Amino acid sequence: MATVLAMIEFAREGCTREDFLEHLQSLNPQVKKSTLNTQFNALIAEWGVLHAEGHGLRLTPRGEAFLDSGEPDEVIDWMITRILGFDNLLHALAREPMLIRQAVLMLRQVNAGWTSDFAPTALINWLRSLQLVELSGQKRLCLTERGEQWARRIYWVPGVLNAPSLTMTSAVVQGPIGVIPEAVALERLPLLRITEGFDPDIQFPKELIGQLDAGLWSHPRRHFAVLTGLSGAGKTQLARGYARSLWQDSDTPQDGLLIVPVQPGWHDPANLLGYVNPLDSDSYVRTKALDFLLRASTDPSRPYTLVLDEMNLSHPEQYLAPLLSAMETGDDIELHAQAADVNGVPCAIPYPANLILIGTVNMDETTHGLSDKVLDRASVIEFWDIDVDVFPGWEKSSLREEQLHKVRQVINALMQALRPVRLHFGWRTLHDVLGYLQEAERGGVIEFSRALDQAIYTKILPKLRGEDSPRLQKAFMATRDVLRSAELHDASAKVAEMLDDLQHLGAARFWR
Repeated sequence: MATVLAMIEFAREGCTREDFLEHLQSLNPQVKKSTLNTQFNALIAEWGVLHAEGHGLRLTPRGEAFLDSGEPDEVIDWMITRILGFDNLLHALAREPMLIRQAVLMLRQVNAGWTSDFAPTALINWLRSLQLVELSGQKRLCLTERGEQWARRIYWVPGVLNAPSLTMTSAVVQGPIGVIPEAVALERLPLLRITEGFDPDIQFPKELIGQLDAGLWSHPRRHFAVLTGLSGAGKTQLARGYARSLWQDSDTPQDGLLIVPVQPGWHDPANLLGYVNPLDSDSYVRTKALDFLLRASTDPSRPYTLVLDEMNLSHPEQYLAPLLSAMETGDDIELHAQAADVNGVPCAIPYPANLILIGTVNMDETTHGLSDKVLDRASVIEFWDIDVDVFPGWEKSSLREEQLHKVRQVINALMQALRPVRLHFGWRTLHDVLGYLQEAERGGVIEFSRALDQAIYTKILPKLRGEDSPRLQKAFMATRDVLRSAELHDASAKVAEMLDDLQHLGAARFWR
């Protein structure tokens, strides 16, 4: 509304078409002339606030009343009849409240050209900023008193636009007349509800969840955490569980989470944010991460969590550069250098203050270290210890009680032996060991003790490696003794062999 008022103020005393277009250009220096003409025509044909007389322009009575009052009620009839989706949403909510996701899906049926949630979400937020709709205590969209008054003006059954080839030129999508929602308070759940919302099958200490929560929200805009530590300890599961718990009141909690597996060779932001097609400058190669950011920017009342899995397989300061800069300065995220939108992708978007960025990190020979540029912006959470006894797989296992007791005894002893040199293992390894044993029991061919020996040999020993040191020798000796005591002959012999290499060659590894 403020944007439209700033436009038509120039024509209060009358002006020429050329002067008015120059005024629009001064408000938006980067916009192409074709876009300015679209906005100009929208003010005449859609909003009905300008009237053209030859080369001159003047405000219509509607435009004068709107300019004087600043109230959207002055243009209500035009908004509900000329802006696609406006009447559909008001009419639907007059019948019954609905979840935001339901409203988005309903609006996408209105225009076959709306293939993403961007325009429907923008329209919903626009109606919220106009105080026509609000969220009820049940997290459902419902009409306000003003919204009910507007809905009563709709005496027809709203139609739909079925032809996807048609270009939408309404205020919902285009130009500076487009919706830039007013500041909406971010709805953040208290920590107690977040911890209670975690899947009971995923056991994380409440203090660890609290550490992640405090680290993410310690800055009003920069919600960035890096999870590092033991491989297979559940770093990605922690990020996933936190994100889903933030949306526990939604019927579609998956909409607030996107996990992006980072790939080696990401040297610039194009892999994450997309790029203008070099063969066709009017098309944009989009990514899931870009669409997720756009959705977050148009839905500021809810947190959106972007998880970068194995984020240091490439250099984050390269492929994350626009986000790292924007989260620090508060400037826009630059998406492309074109003067106007490309396939619905603006040249820049404000950094979403409701964006949560979580990266998971493993440090080995295939990954890169994190630069100060990343570390200065992130809350780094390292966790190396897991509680074997609270692993949920014990209760679900089909193994007999005495078998489970032996497995647990061996696993705990191995954890204690390998922990001092950080060669111990996480829940993923526990899950795989139990899975192997259960399948061996089901097959009925491999005796249990042999199966346990094989499972330890194949799932734990391959990651044992290092250069000679008193600490590593002690860890290898303790591991060998644990395996010998459990009568796991193949595994104990392999560790004894590696210990011999360590003492005589100065280094040891599973692979020779």
